[in-house]
Amino acid sequence: MKKLLAIGIALGSLGSAHAALNFNLNTNYEVATIPNSGSIQVTFFGTVDVLLPTWDVHTASAEWPGLSPSGPFLAALFDSAFVTYVNGFNPGVDYSGAILSVTVNSTDLAGDYFYHSTTPDQLSEIVVFATDGANVAGDNEYYGVTLNPVPEPGTMVALGLGVAALARRRARRNV
Repeated sequence: MKKLLAIGIALGSLGSAHAALNFNLNTNYEVATIPNSGSIQVTFFGTVDVLLPTWDVHTASAEWPGLSPSGPFLAALFDSAFVTYVNGFNPGVDYSGAILSVTVNSTDLAGDYFYHSTTPDQLSEIVVFATDGANVAGDNEYYGVTLNPVPEPGTMVALGLGVAALARRRARRNV
């Protein structure tokens, strides 16, 4: 009977550890156009729900998204407000806002930046951990960025001429 009680207590504490934290991104995939020069930031927003009042978020990690399992990779940094939240001692306090920003440079290649180097068959991952001082719980989200090339100037000129021709044709019909 004591063994059953010990197993029940162990399973109960394991269940509560996993139920202590819920992390979600508002969207797992973002699409961006590669800038003509310089860089832009693609920001992922989300929420961290601490489900038990004695638990505190204390660590977060993120993998840089790659074009393929071997790269190239886009640099990713946690938002400063999120870092302040993680580094503070706020048991039971939730977070909502910017989580992570990915830098897209004008020199980056177009494509789907979803892979990471440590587990090539898996998408890039963000993990958030919380503790009550004795147990640790974590929750994760997968994310990625699709980079579209900048349209060539010739394509933009042709598109603009087509729109102008349609507008002129419509104006003539209305006269």
